[in-house]
Amino acid sequence: MAPKEFIVCFLCSSSFTVERCPQRHASFTSRFRYTWKPESYRLLRLEWQRNKQRKTNWYKLGHLAMQSVNGQECSNQESFPSVAPIPTNSALVEGIRQVAIGKYGAKSLSKSLSRSIIEELEHIEAQMRNWNNSAEDNSLYQHQLLQRAAFLGSLYMKTSLTEDEQEILRKYELGHAPLHKPCSEASLLLAVHPNSFQRLEECHLLEHVLKLLQGDHLNVSEAEQLGEFILECKTLTDACLSAMILHVLRVRHETSSELIGLASACRKAMEIEDSNASRKSNVSTPSRCSVMQITEPFDGVVKSPMITPLIAKHITEKYGIWTVLIGSDTSGPKYGMNLKTLVHQLGEDRIPRVGSRSHLEEIFQTSSSPRVLYMDLEDTCNALSRLTYLRRAIIKRPCFATIEKAINYLDAEFLLTSAFHPNYVEKMLRIGESQRFRDVFVVSGGIEGGLAFPISGRSGITVTSFSQDNQKVTPTDVLSDTLRSKIRYENSSSWLSYNSELISHSWDRTNSGNEVFDAIVRATLQALNDTLPSKLESRIAV
Repeated sequence: MAPKEFIVCFLCSSSFTVERCPQRHASFTSRFRYTWKPESYRLLRLEWQRNKQRKTNWYKLGHLAMQSVNGQECSNQESFPSVAPIPTNSALVEGIRQVAIGKYGAKSLSKSLSRSIIEELEHIEAQMRNWNNSAEDNSLYQHQLLQRAAFLGSLYMKTSLTEDEQEILRKYELGHAPLHKPCSEASLLLAVHPNSFQRLEECHLLEHVLKLLQGDHLNVSEAEQLGEFILECKTLTDACLSAMILHVLRVRHETSSELIGLASACRKAMEIEDSNASRKSNVSTPSRCSVMQITEPFDGVVKSPMITPLIAKHITEKYGIWTVLIGSDTSGPKYGMNLKTLVHQLGEDRIPRVGSRSHLEEIFQTSSSPRVLYMDLEDTCNALSRLTYLRRAIIKRPCFATIEKAINYLDAEFLLTSAFHPNYVEKMLRIGESQRFRDVFVVSGGIEGGLAFPISGRSGITVTSFSQDNQKVTPTDVLSDTLRSKIRYENSSSWLSYNSELISHSWDRTNSGNEVFDAIVRATLQALNDTLPSKLESRIAV
């Protein structure tokens, strides 16, 4: 647990190395007498004895352990109060959007934006020294802290920094920076949160995080440990570190091993939740029926229709297997219609919501024929669901946006999912294999990164599985721009209702009566018919 008093950082400006060359050393101490020297990148439990002959510059950073009304440590769910809206139009947010894009940061900050970010950072850091007990102020402040951590992590991982970007990081250096960076990894950790080292030491994760900041990769076991820390997220210190870590991974691009480890942490969290709730499922019994889990981006769409329930219905009827849709509240950055809101609009008469994995097994045992079901992330992996507010705060999608689509939430045999970036197809297959799916089908190039196929004549749509590499599909049902413009997509509740009506009409009949919507449905189902049958039928027959 973090100390309940401020941490004092001090800068010693006249020590000497063995070669008698003057250097500047940075250290910090707390109630537990931690002292750290950046040149060694190690946290040492040493007693610091002040040398009166040495000039020391002090500056205090306010205590930032997660607080509640009673001064006790808050839980994950309490970490992000909904009193104040998440800031989305600040200089810091624009900085995240600029820096956290492309591998190792493809864009640079302009001089004017850099100056605005520095001013905003200074304002947040002034708040860090003067904690306010106002619920609304602290809510906004906590979101700003998370965005600050995400921005600093993203900026630090850029391989090519402009002078303005270097200036932002240079202000956090407490000792002497490495040759290739304006500040050391250790100084960055202290900047993200003054309790960082103590918390990482307590969790035995300091080496892992330093490896990430130094550009090294984690193995599966290390990534799993880091994933457990992020999912548990007990304090504001944890949340700030998680925000930084997730953006470090995003900008550097995660390896398959790291994604597999993080997915394993989610599975472990699911098992703990089932055990604590005394609802251990028997869903993996040999007599169990075939199940396909269907996922696509949990943040949904903002400029196109969704047809996913119709895909599930088609697969259930054609292959005689259960299909279970997985969705959740959106974690951003899209805030339009998603699978959860669409299924809710359709109603439980068409697609029942399953409350737990044990409830799912009961349905399998008592139903005479397979059908389409829906399960929410909060009912399958609540630890991952609780990260929604952190993910909204840090603006850009973290690795969990990929992982959550490939986790085997129900011990299903098959997975049908989608990938926006073609280079993530192989990674999703690797995750699916580690999650013990018998086969995984990944659609790449769908509308808005989802499962629906475009009807514009665009090529490059692929369906890939364990033994089927990048089978290209070009929909033959191509419509002209004039016809496609008949549907005007809106990010609104009225569009959600209309999309639901179109699905309802198609569910009960052979078409919806809307030419564009029906063309998208036909193109998608035809493409899946061309790519799924041989693999799926042979697997089901086994």
